[in-house]
Amino acid sequence: MQNIKITSGDWEILETGSVHSKKLNPVEFELTPEMTLRIAVKKSPGDDPSIDIDPSGNTLTILHTNPKSIPSFGSIEPIEVGLYNGRTLYVQARITIFGDYISFRVHYTFFLGSEHD
Repeated sequence: MQNIKITSGDWEILETGSVHSKKLNPVEFELTPEMTLRIAVKKSPGDDPSIDIDPSGNTLTILHTNPKSIPSFGSIEPIEVGLYNGRTLYVQARITIFGDYISFRVHYTFFLGSEHD
């Protein structure tokens, strides 16, 4: 099959899939030479599960802290990443931990929102 267009509501699906990390190393998506998305996991005993978003330079990091206690842990709503070919780019990522924080799998979907002038 080629040229399949996938939509959800009024958003177009740019890319979807899953990636397994090497140990607990972050998974990085180089979306353009100027835009990188980093998905990271941190085990922090005593802290509640959380998601923190850190834009730094050309890299947006989404840090999932203590996701093991919640199966398929991640954001409920897509997170805005930036502009991609003149359209707003969003990501939704869900984390599954293997073993006692040996590695993780991230299921991801990139959505294209509205066009910008």
